[in-house]
Amino acid sequence: MSSSLDRHVKEYYESTQLPPEAIERLRQLVANSRTPRTPVLTRWLAVAAVVALITLSIAIPLRRHAVANRLSERIAREAALIYSQHLGVEVAATDYRALRVRMKNLRFAPAESASLAPMRMRLIGGRYMSLAGRPAVQLELIDAKGEPCTLIQTTAEGVQIADRQTQYQIDGLLVDVWKEKGLVMVLARPA
Repeated sequence: MSSSLDRHVKEYYESTQLPPEAIERLRQLVANSRTPRTPVLTRWLAVAAVVALITLSIAIPLRRHAVANRLSERIAREAALIYSQHLGVEVAATDYRALRVRMKNLRFAPAESASLAPMRMRLIGGRYMSLAGRPAVQLELIDAKGEPCTLIQTTAEGVQIADRQTQYQIDGLLVDVWKEKGLVMVLARPA
């Protein structure tokens, strides 16, 4: 049944033709038509889109870097203030293992910083605190000259600061901020 329908449809379309005027008009249109060109506006929009993408690819990392620098400086200022308060220690310890055992309420383990090894600092103890609204530990150290120093540590998770060590001079103190061993570390000491 469908084959007879197919045959009738085919016969109908074969018998139908365009009038000669319509064929002539189509031929003239084809002969006179030009190759389609991209309008100037479309080209300018494409160039603008490329420029915008390049600008964004440069601006986003710069913005992240600026945010990281502002946060590092804010943390450094807070550490300088804490250093100046001379709060003392809550938990006396002369080594980091003993300190970790005694400071059980931290969500992280205080770590000995490889950056401080050349400074030959001696651990006195620590105290619970907060830094930038996060639980932290304040470690009291004595440097090779006998000067008291403060090393503050908190978890680095979700904190956007530069991975490299950044140093600030604040109120006569040198304050270094960096990430190490999954922690944000801040060292405040006399300049």
